[in-house]
This record gives sequence, structure tokens and C-alpha cells, in this order.
Amino acid sequence: MPTSHLLQYFPLVIDTFVYGIYCALFVQSVQVLLSRRRAHYRLHLGGLTALFLLSTIHIVAAYAWAFITDNATTAIYELISLRNPPPDLYGPDDPVVVHHLARLLRARYAIANALADAILIWRCYIIWGNSWRAVAFPCIAYMVNIGGVIVAALPLQGPSRRTAVAVCIGTTFFTNVVASSLAAGRIWWISRRVSYVLSRNSRRTYTNLTAILVESGCIYPISIIIVLVLFIVPSTSTISVLISLAPIYHIVGISPTLIIVRVGLGVSTDDVDKTITSVSRGPNDSERTHARRLPISALRFNHAATVELGLETRRRNDLDENELNDSVGTGLVESCSDTTKV
Repeated sequence: MPTSHLLQYFPLVIDTFVYGIYCALFVQSVQVLLSRRRAHYRLHLGGLTALFLLSTIHIVAAYAWAFITDNATTAIYELISLRNPPPDLYGPDDPVVVHHLARLLRARYAIANALADAILIWRCYIIWGNSWRAVAFPCIAYMVNIGGVIVAALPLQGPSRRTAVAVCIGTTFFTNVVASSLAAGRIWWISRRVSYVLSRNSRRTYTNLTAILVESGCIYPISIIIVLVLFIVPSTSTISVLISLAPIYHIVGISPTLIIVRVGLGVSTDDVDKTITSVSRGPNDSERTHARRLPISALRFNHAATVELGLETRRRNDLDENELNDSVGTGLVESCSDTTKV
């Protein structure tokens, strides 16, 4: 087999390798969700399972196409292309089943994108205390993306099809970056607001959770940027672009799965030791100032000098090690409006 012909199969090899990594991550995510069984775990389990099944459909269809025709080794990864003129996906002697596989792979990628973005927006919505205002821009981008997918599915030719594909890529990138940044920013803001009642380890926990959301949530957008840069550079060969494009078909599902695994297992940029119940509503400035200025006096009976802080604190010895990890891993940051007496 000539070297050039062997190189044509390299995108499929990379595709298979990334799918193997995805399989391991998916098994871990299922174990985490089933062992914790927190609120909404069934919804997250269903979404992650659907994404994994879509990736499985992709790898099966890719190998089926590769065995049917020699052109499939590269055509598989040019189904969604910005090239002008568009690449030749089918040979003159290819059977009709190849055309059906092409439609299946396009639909699979569109559905996986829509589902992954929906999970990301939903997690951001929950973290922001069920506020639709917080996710307004990601939702608008999501709807535009759906419209672009519908237009791209139509039998269009030339600039119209390329424009629809470009809109889908751009809105997907925008949705992932903005939703991940909003979720991470919310957790960072909460940690800053209640930092005066948190231990050093607890503050570090918030920082690590923020890093998890940013790192895992930006994997997919960064992959898109790499592909676009290689595509724009004139000296880049087509096979190099396809090699960089092959993992994206699975990264779209790996990104939300990786957040579940990293948060559930307590793995981040710095190992998380302790967690606390997150708060989405802290005291205002006047209450905080009054609490800090409250004099410490000897114990007295029947003395009703209390300050309402509007948040719930717990003893460090009673900290629940898994509660916050599960809340962010399943997209939950619960609002606590209980009060404590100082």
C-alpha cells in the first residue's frame, strides 16, 4: 500500500483514537452520576448518553463508508466544509448507500451540536439561579445556530451553503465561549462575595471549580479555532486540515462529559480537599459591615443581640465533601436563603 494511500486513513485513525478516549470518559461519567444520584441526575445522564450514542453512530457510519468506497477515507470529514468549490464526496461508481451515510453523518453532527449546546446553556441557567436574563445571548445564538442547520440541510449550492455553514460554526463557537464564561464567572463572583466566611480550602474549591468550567468548556471552541486557522493558511495541506477536524466530531460530546468526570472525581488544576454548600445570595454591604463591627462580649443569658446575614454557614467539621462538586457537575448551584445568628 503506498504511503500516500496510508496517509489517507490517518484522519479515521485519529477519529477512532478520540472515540476510545470518549468511551472511557463516558463510563466514568455514568459511574459518577449513578453513585451520587443528585437532583436532575437522570436528565444529565440522558443527555450524556444521547451524545455518546451519536458518536457511536458516527464511528460506525465512518467505517461502513470507508469499507464501501476508497474515497470515504477523506470525504467523511469534508461533509461540513467551507471549501469553494465544495469537495467531491462521491465517486461515479459509489452505491446509493454512500449518499444515505453522508446525510446520516451530517444529521448526527447537527443533532450532537444542538444537544451539547442545550446542556451547556441549561447548566448556565441553573447556576445563575434559573435566570433567563443571564442566558439570553447564548439562547439567541442557539436559535440562530438551529436556523443555520436547517438552511444548510436544504439542497443549496455555492455561497448560500457556505454562509449557512459559517453561521453554524460561528454561533456554536459563541454559545460555548459565552455560556462557559458566564457559568465560571458566576461561581467566581459567589466565591468573592462570601469569601469572608470561607476557609482557605473552600475558597480554593471555588477557584478550582471555575477552572474546570473554563478549561473543559473551552476545549470545543479551541478545537474549532485550530481547524479554521489550518484551513485559512494557504500552505496547509488538505489532509492536515482533515486530521485536525476528525476529533471535533467527538469533542462536541467529550466537553460536557469531561466536566461531569472532573467535578465528580474531585480532579482539577489543584486537587480539591473540601467543599461547601454554594450560595447564590449573600449579605449586602451594610449587613456585612455591621457584622464585622459587632463587639465580642462575655456570655449573657436572655440577650437578643443577633445579626441576620441572609446566608447559611456550616461548621467546617460538618462540611459535605461532595455536595458542591455534584451541584456544579450536574449544573446545580443552589440558592440558600436561610439565616444564621452570630
